[in-house]
Amino acid sequence: MHLTFSKQIAAVIVCFFSACVLFAEPELSDFDLKMMDGISEFRLSLGLSSTCAEAVSKIDEYHAIVNDADVSSRLSDEILLSINNILVWEKYNYLYEEDIAHPDLEPLIKGQYEVVKKFFKEHKKEKHSKWLYTTSGDILSCCMQFLPLTTAMHEGLTIKKYYDDGLEQDPDFVFCLINIAQWYFYAPVINGGGHGKAVATLEHAVNVSKSVPELFYSKVMLSQALFEDKQYDACAALLSEADGLYPGTRCVAFYRRINKIGHSYFDYTLNRKKVDKKLAKEGV
Repeated sequence: MHLTFSKQIAAVIVCFFSACVLFAEPELSDFDLKMMDGISEFRLSLGLSSTCAEAVSKIDEYHAIVNDADVSSRLSDEILLSINNILVWEKYNYLYEEDIAHPDLEPLIKGQYEVVKKFFKEHKKEKHSKWLYTTSGDILSCCMQFLPLTTAMHEGLTIKKYYDDGLEQDPDFVFCLINIAQWYFYAPVINGGGHGKAVATLEHAVNVSKSVPELFYSKVMLSQALFEDKQYDACAALLSEADGLYPGTRCVAFYRRINKIGHSYFDYTLNRKKVDKKLAKEGV
């Protein structure tokens, strides 16, 4: 018997319920932690979607299930917000991949931005989990282009602070290492950034990765940083290793396409329209 996608998600979540015993921990319950493992696997699986629309549909189904009372009531407020941050961030990315001017982009990300700002305002004297710091930094980062310049400048520093706070809790937190490395890449050295710092951080992320999602994302991102250094063979090897870990993703296929015409992921994010035109012209 074949389950629908939403029923498959529900079945996995039920397994999480039956497998874990809730007990008090300094920050997160066992169920919280298992749910974060689940969302990491789900993110990776989205890369096998045949279209962006298919990925968005899966995200919407997952979002509905996680926010249903049967599941959300079992999650801490921080982890529920962290999961919703991830789902909004992923949906934003797939909509953006489909259309750089998609009409849903701004209301989607600004809506979650307001949720994040409200939560931190109401809990400003509290320490938060590394997951909340990291995912909230991601939401702020995506929202920057829709904010007034002065607000965006302030939030740029807040993003870095959130990532720093996440790594203060866990210096080997791979997803935070990957994200702060991207902050380093784009930020000037005088402000604490720099390409060399980004590469070193991504290399550390690869070295401390334990799960398939951690290894996959750290290797593909390091590959693009090395492409910027003209280490093309090392870049290609890392992409092959990532593809071996989780074959057939849109991510690896796309990075290979843009690398083939002389561009990295980092260059693509800054010059998307130009690179898209080149891709179309080259027929890659």
